[in-house]
Amino acid sequence: MFNKRDQIDTDKPERPNPPATQTTETAPAVAPRGSTSTATIGASVHIKGEVHGEENLIIEGQVSGVVKLKSHTLTIGQSGKVEAEIFAHSVQIDGVVLGDVLASERIIIRKSASIQGNIIAPRISLEDGAKFRGSIDMDTESERFRKAFSQPASISSASKSTKPEKPAIDADKPQSGNEIKAAPKVNGKVGDAA
Repeated sequence: MFNKRDQIDTDKPERPNPPATQTTETAPAVAPRGSTSTATIGASVHIKGEVHGEENLIIEGQVSGVVKLKSHTLTIGQSGKVEAEIFAHSVQIDGVVLGDVLASERIIIRKSASIQGNIIAPRISLEDGAKFRGSIDMDTESERFRKAFSQPASISSASKSTKPEKPAIDADKPQSGNEIKAAPKVNGKVGDAA
């Protein structure tokens, strides 16, 4: 029948929706794990020392020392100059690198790149026109690659003993009563002294 609530709703004049307010959200200071955020070192920035990170990195400035992004991608832009040993999941070089580059996945060297150093990765792409002086190693079983990316050593390497060698007994030095004396040499042969 008659519902008082319906009448109250119909008696109300319709109000226009209030204007939308703008809200600005700030990005989190630390990217959540598993995200693909990228940090940038700008063209006017110079860094000396070690650069470590848990996100992708673009270098447009200058970095000297060591760059370690073992689980992420490093891009060295055309204005980037890196004098460092580089460890990353993958590396793309458009600028200048003076130092060794090790990547667990791949290294891409663009035609604008100039590299002086050794590169080690299972996959390497070198564009026509790039300047490169150094060696290329695509062997993921090499000792340097395994050490850089903490891969277990092969059985042949692991079976080598790391125990220090015992010093040889010197026949000219007096021996204590508990030590075994070396047999004297006679005519170049070990035997009993007469």
